[in-house]
Amino acid sequence: MDKKRALVSDFAPANLSVYIATDGVIYRDDVQDVATGKKPRGDFSHLITRVSSDEGGRQEAKNLYEASNNDDAATPDRRDSEFKPVLILVALRLGIDSLHPTYYPALKACFEIPSFVGIAGGRPNSSLYFIGLQGDDLIYLDPHFSRPALETKGLSEYTKEDFGTYHCTLPRKINIANLDPSMLLGFYCRTTQDFDLLCDQLDLISQKHSAIVSVQQSAPEYDEDVRSENDFGVLSDEDEELSVDDDDHSIF
Repeated sequence: MDKKRALVSDFAPANLSVYIATDGVIYRDDVQDVATGKKPRGDFSHLITRVSSDEGGRQEAKNLYEASNNDDAATPDRRDSEFKPVLILVALRLGIDSLHPTYYPALKACFEIPSFVGIAGGRPNSSLYFIGLQGDDLIYLDPHFSRPALETKGLSEYTKEDFGTYHCTLPRKINIANLDPSMLLGFYCRTTQDFDLLCDQLDLISQKHSAIVSVQQSAPEYDEDVRSENDFGVLSDEDEELSVDDDDHSIF
């Protein structure tokens, strides 16, 4: 998904930014940074110190980080004042082998949000795009059902049959119980007001139903200095010797 975000950032005519939420949490400050251009591709500073020992990998991360910073510095006033339309993508897994019924109401409520653009998901081994809801049935488009491309011509020259190729004769539906638990929710906010309204609506859904997407003001900051090597299961030689001694005197 990071590649898709970078692709949108590099294609200026799209006038679109992309924010990818992790762990089902949308951070308002991060969305504002992305939509105003402060983080067009995210923050790469952590890659410079955490990337593998490979010199090429470090150099690539450094180049990405410097390119992002230089782009920000070039037009600071515009980035601080403009809110570019943002596509918010939220990756979720709502169950183990199947979608858990406790999430049905919250998922269905998302279709009532004006900024909701649908769900990329499907059933096992079948990718689908869900765009509507009727009771407990989700209406979907099948991306694998292709049709011949239409010739580009003037709007008045298109026939009824031409326009018909953009629509399905019969709606395709699948019951929500058959939905794969892994999915990607999409929200499109054109303005800051749209985003504020989305946050309010998601909070309301979380109050009424089992929460699937939560909204926080800012991402938590962790102090890496407090971490020890034992946090990652790494033992020093001294710890290893102590562990062996303990095993020798164990009564179990």
